[in-house]
Amino acid sequence: MCSFPIDIKYTLKVKTLLVNFVGFVSSNMDDGQKGTSQTWIKCRNFFGTPKRKDFKNVCQDLPDIQKGEILVEALCWTVDNYMTAFNVPEGSIMIGEQVASVIETLHEDYPLRMLVICDVGWRTRTIINPDKQLVRRLADIGSLPASLYLGTLGLPGLCAYFTTCEVFQVKAGDVLVINAASSPISNVVGQIAKIKGCKVIAFAGSKERCDWVRELGFDCVFNANAVGISPALQRVASQGVDFYFDSIPTILFSPENVKSLVHQSWTTQPDLKRRKSNCWIGSIWENLSSENCFSMALKNCPRRWLQCMT
Repeated sequence: MCSFPIDIKYTLKVKTLLVNFVGFVSSNMDDGQKGTSQTWIKCRNFFGTPKRKDFKNVCQDLPDIQKGEILVEALCWTVDNYMTAFNVPEGSIMIGEQVASVIETLHEDYPLRMLVICDVGWRTRTIINPDKQLVRRLADIGSLPASLYLGTLGLPGLCAYFTTCEVFQVKAGDVLVINAASSPISNVVGQIAKIKGCKVIAFAGSKERCDWVRELGFDCVFNANAVGISPALQRVASQGVDFYFDSIPTILFSPENVKSLVHQSWTTQPDLKRRKSNCWIGSIWENLSSENCFSMALKNCPRRWLQCMT
């Protein structure tokens, strides 16, 4: 078990009501044989906000696996609004990471029922050659849900951890401003900053989102559509702020502006740093109360993703 790095126990909550970034499915998630895969295809380009009719469900046949390959079955998929930043070609499987279980194997390092995370999109079953494709074996997290590896122990949590602890290197007494504070990354950034003793000023886009963000214990929460950011900061941070964090896609995927927020910046980090962050966040998670993810199947991925953007 990883040691807890700071002598503070703090309730870290994961947003699942307003910004669902994970769909979690039961073991009987979809009908179909082992030799087929249910997939969601992007059937036309997005015009404005994506719509349900932009996707088509297709069943694909799978060949037999070959030596060195594994067949995995998805347990949960990412349905995060950051995915709009990627240009998915028409006719392609919708992108996204998934946590999956190995259900057939011809690779000695990947036994049956091993959990892995792989970036293969919205599909139920996938043939992977781990020696040629990026697939990561997952550590056992006991009774905690596997969907954590797509949330707090996945991209949102890793991005929040590295941003707060390694890029900002926040310390007690710092003032941190976070925009889009109900988003999966921003809310964890704010909570880690509170653990470190920072003053956290949060902005969200609606009354409902602000109500949820207030539950996280931030020092000040404002509705960005009701009050201007500058007037609000003049009231509560007249001496200035130390750090500003925003997770909107135009900044999230702009390395020249905020290098810490680019996905590729952290997927290449040494495993030691990834394990360190997972141990740190995992230690917090074991001492918290959290909101559960909604149960869903692959067929609901487009609907749940569209709800993230409302």
